[in-house]
Amino acid sequence: MIFRSGTTTWRINLGNGTSAGRRDLSGGVINDDKWHMLSTTFNRKGSLILYQDGVQVAAQPTFATVAGSIDGPFPLVIGNDGTANYNPTGANSINSYIADVRIWNTVLPPDIIKDWQYLDITSSHPLYGNLVGYWKLNAALGPVSKDYSKTGADLAFTSTPAPPTTTFLSNLLNPSTLDSRLLTPGLVDHSFRIMTWMGMRVDYQAWGLDGKVWSGS
Repeated sequence: MIFRSGTTTWRINLGNGTSAGRRDLSGGVINDDKWHMLSTTFNRKGSLILYQDGVQVAAQPTFATVAGSIDGPFPLVIGNDGTANYNPTGANSINSYIADVRIWNTVLPPDIIKDWQYLDITSSHPLYGNLVGYWKLNAALGPVSKDYSKTGADLAFTSTPAPPTTTFLSNLLNPSTLDSRLLTPGLVDHSFRIMTWMGMRVDYQAWGLDGKVWSGS
């Protein structure tokens, strides 16, 4: 389970049904009026690793010596815990915009996480065949949220314990209510985007680029 921890940070809780098999790991600050890409990878014989905006922020060994399955009895739920009965107004309620949820059946290397963190997933992704869930969550509210992966597991909206709400924010990387100028791509942003369209690996730090990749539709 990935959730907001307290009022500023995020956290993951992973368990296999035994007290020795529980892992709790915290990420960085996300309550700052900016979009953040939160990623986590799990290797049964290695580590549980957390990434924020493409950068590793925490890691912990997994359960290599602990028997038991990591499959849970609950369905996949977005915006609540597996029971779908978590208090929607409690201290750890998400109270956030959620978009672009992706699930893979393999461990993504750090460079792929960073290179693709703000891009739409297409068949050109190196591990596209391992994508088993992809919900953009950028459409108007309807009965289901479309799964764009080969699995086709559309998610149904529920009114229990509280109905969901959606706000169309346009397909922008960092929508901001603080300064409307932040919603307009600059010239360096266009250059950065064009290079990513061409499939180039952009080393923006070494090349002195400070632009953003504005997400596609």
